[in-house]
Amino acid sequence: MFKKPLSLQAQNKLGKKDVKGLKTRLLSAFPHARPESLESVLSTSNMTMAKLSGSRHTLYFNGDDPVLLDLDGEIVPTVYGLWRAPDLLPSFVVHPPVSKFVLNGADLMLPGCVRPFGFSGLKRGQLRAVRVQGNPMPFAVGRSQISEGDAAVTGRGRALESLHWFGDCLWKEGPLSVPNSGFAAGCVSPIEE
Repeated sequence: MFKKPLSLQAQNKLGKKDVKGLKTRLLSAFPHARPESLESVLSTSNMTMAKLSGSRHTLYFNGDDPVLLDLDGEIVPTVYGLWRAPDLLPSFVVHPPVSKFVLNGADLMLPGCVRPFGFSGLKRGQLRAVRVQGNPMPFAVGRSQISEGDAAVTGRGRALESLHWFGDCLWKEGPLSVPNSGFAAGCVSPIEE
């Protein structure tokens, strides 16, 4: 989705009332998230927003990190936001070699997923993160293309439509940081022994 460079309008500082409203939206969108996770994504003193030119999308920044994206009214955490709060979204867990395909913009295919991680309570259209087995930090965000029952029956096909990933043009709007040593250009590796 963010394969081309972004054109952002001017950044505007969010007031305490705006941050509180955004926090309410986050609680509604992610009811299972811990309050401390939300606090790490949002701060009342350092939040700004910028509209993406030519669209109705809004990007929210915490300092230099783009942490949230408003896609036509739906709040989607960025990888920077997920690195601050990895439990914000349930994750599909993939085999390490699969990361290079997703990092090139491909959708996640079901055979690349490690089973049974990420399928419990899965519904079509739900937001999900993607992480490599052995690395706790997500490297992509997308929308599921299957439900829990479909995954058990078919065993193949598209599991996730990729919306944003480590290394895309949205990630490049941030400080170009990585959360751990498993992240390298073009692939994500396990860090746990």
